[in-house]
Amino acid sequence: MDVDLTPLVEVSVPLFFAVVSALGAWAARWFVRKLKLDGDETVRLYLLDVLDTAVEFAEKRTTAYIDRGLSGAHLRNAKVAAAAGYVVEQVPDALAHFNLTRESVRRMVDARLYGPAQTNELFKDGVFIGSVTEDRGTS
Repeated sequence: MDVDLTPLVEVSVPLFFAVVSALGAWAARWFVRKLKLDGDETVRLYLLDVLDTAVEFAEKRTTAYIDRGLSGAHLRNAKVAAAAGYVVEQVPDALAHFNLTRESVRRMVDARLYGPAQTNELFKDGVFIGSVTEDRGTS
């Protein structure tokens, strides 16, 4: 007695390739997502480095602002504006990548210059990209 496996093979081979294709597609999507997250992390680190440089830039200009007669809130606003402007000019693509506005950058710079206040953390696709602080008035 011979057993004819042809009907089983005709059904199982296409089913096997369908499962392999589905697993391959899932693995490809996972890999692309993983690469994007790594790319986001690289851009985030670059953006945070530029923010730190902008804060140093603003701090170094403090004497010039004081020489121009700025003090209190005016001094604070000038330093924050200079640092935020520096960030916007240096990394516009990074800001666009995370959909950050000039106001978001201003708040992030303010938090770095004058310390954290009530902070809302910014995330994109589950990756921490920075913080935005609420206005605290002037100090």
